[in-house]
Amino acid sequence: MALAWGLHLQIPPLALFVIVPIVICISALPITPSGLGVRENLFVIMLGEPTIGIDGASALSLSLLALAGSIFWSLVGGIVYVTLKQRHHLAERELVSSEA
Repeated sequence: MALAWGLHLQIPPLALFVIVPIVICISALPITPSGLGVRENLFVIMLGEPTIGIDGASALSLSLLALAGSIFWSLVGGIVYVTLKQRHHLAERELVSSEA
């Protein structure tokens, strides 16, 4: 919803609450690597329906920005995991050496 509002798209919230889970489930099928292309086409097709009426370029922008946001937060989580994993491992090592 935040991305749609940021792009000034007039998409009914109910439409997004129905379309996004459908697109995520279909793009999770192992058709292409990471669902690339499938997700974008589904967004363009589903949001381009006459009842919603979003043009293809806007639907594609919405899809790619959602993907970019997901990749960004995955990267942040990966960095946090790698840094905390090292600290936890060192603390575990010190605990073992102090017990011995």
